[in-house]
Amino acid sequence: MVLYGASGIVAITVHYLTLLLGVEAFTLEPAVCSGAGFLFGAAVQYVFNYSLTFSSAISHQRAIPRYIINLLLSFTLNVGLMFVLVNKLHIYYLLAQLGVTVSLFIFNYVLSANWVYDDCERESRS
Repeated sequence: MVLYGASGIVAITVHYLTLLLGVEAFTLEPAVCSGAGFLFGAAVQYVFNYSLTFSSAISHQRAIPRYIINLLLSFTLNVGLMFVLVNKLHIYYLLAQLGVTVSLFIFNYVLSANWVYDDCERESRS
């Protein structure tokens, strides 16, 4: 879990820098910038988690499609929650992103540890 947290910090840094730059420098919509930052951070996190956090034994051919499904779920939740929190509930975008980040951290860890990087077939053959 410590390495997952470290990879998360790196991914979150990329995510938040993209969010801040888009909103503050280019006055873009926070939900759009959050989505872009999410994707950039996710690319960094895949490499870190595959290699270090979970030391996955499955091929990229199997891990990447699983990771993409995880990303689609998380991306949809991230952008949807940001849209509602910022545009409907009028919560400051950085505070909203913090709450969304914490929620998705737990969701993503469980899915990553138990499915994305796990060789499920190995366990069923034992």
